[in-house]
Amino acid sequence: MIEDDLPIFFTHQQDREANHMAAFTSKDPSDWDRFMTHWNKILVDQNIMKQTIIYEDHVVGHISQFEQFREREVSYWIGKEY
Repeated sequence: MIEDDLPIFFTHQQDREANHMAAFTSKDPSDWDRFMTHWNKILVDQNIMKQTIIYEDHVVGHISQFEQFREREVSYWIGKEY
């Protein structure tokens, strides 16, 4: 996962239906600064395993594994078009 992937993830976050289905969402999905603050924390956190999902040379989403309440959790988001 690299910072260049983030604009694609931000576009995915704009999907209203996907936001409704997601466990974790932003109060304002269109707030680029808040989005970048959140993702920059994720990118530097060595305790979060994170990976961009690539399909046919296209960034289609992301997956991560992290600890929450002493449990390992998995989170993913795949663009609706995929």
